[in-house]
Amino acid sequence: MEKPNTLSAHDFYVRLREPHFEGMPLHHLQSELERKGDEIAACTWEGACASMLCGSTEWLALAQGADGAVSLGWDWLLSASGEVLLNPHSVRTNLMLVDEHQQDLGVAHSVAAVLRRLERCGWQKAVLSALQNPR
Repeated sequence: MEKPNTLSAHDFYVRLREPHFEGMPLHHLQSELERKGDEIAACTWEGACASMLCGSTEWLALAQGADGAVSLGWDWLLSASGEVLLNPHSVRTNLMLVDEHQQDLGVAHSVAAVLRRLERCGWQKAVLSALQNPR
């Protein structure tokens, strides 16, 4: 049976077919407020006001028998209404989706798959919980 992914030593991507990525449990590592020194930084997103809180979060996806872990990170914003929003232009990952011939589908395709997955996983609760209960 073919392994679900391979870790390429020359570029550090974890290569997976999308169904394998979809089946990997996501684990919250950390979330934090953006800071400048000892102060909470003002948000710099387009359309954000200085009173909005923003920060970043890091997650990990592990597959049984996988050669490497998929790292996921992105920036978020807490809106005035209390909604936690993801900045879709901030997604950082070492995931590279491949087709059935193990050919890379590209960064844009891989990031789009991450965004689709994040829409369904309820990451906002983990971010809010981490902010309310810092370690």
